[in-house]
Amino acid sequence: MSGTDHTHALKEAEARRTLPGVGLGGYHWGMVDSALLEQVLRLDAESRRELIRAVEGSLAYDDVPPQVLAEIDRRLAGMGPGPSPDAVPADEFLRRVRARRSA
Repeated sequence: MSGTDHTHALKEAEARRTLPGVGLGGYHWGMVDSALLEQVLRLDAESRRELIRAVEGSLAYDDVPPQVLAEIDRRLAGMGPGPSPDAVPADEFLRRVRARRSA
């Protein structure tokens, strides 16, 4: 990330922190240690993705608030017992994409 991009990202983070009505995203941005954010923003895109995967992998499902788990259960129940009739298995989807690319 160039110095200009880095500065722009920090300014965006600060703007999110101070905008009224930005919801939970603004709350979380306010919790970020600015020195830590600055270090993360210096990483290239692939390194930031790797960091995201590592952080997400460190989170346990027992950390999820009960109301969030209840909402997930509610949504899953609304989906029904099986896949949508329009669903395409991943291997079939990939076969179709490869066929289109080679055509």
